Amino acid sequence: MRAVITAFARTESGAVALDWLLLSATAIGLAIGGLTMMQSNAADVSDASGDAQSHPSEFGSP
Repeated sequence: MRAVITAFARTESGAVALDWLLLSATAIGLAIGGLTMMQSNAADVSDASGDAQSHPSEFGSP
């Protein structure tokens, strides 16, 4: 089994497959992180705008 893994790692196709795996995992991780931050911030903005509409005098409006 070790010989198979070593042979796979030494071939060009093994290196290319590993590169694609790492690039894909990085892209997916960044996408998940970005979407999580956007979702959290969208909820905060939604709450703040709802507060501003229901109590405009607290936010500087006459």
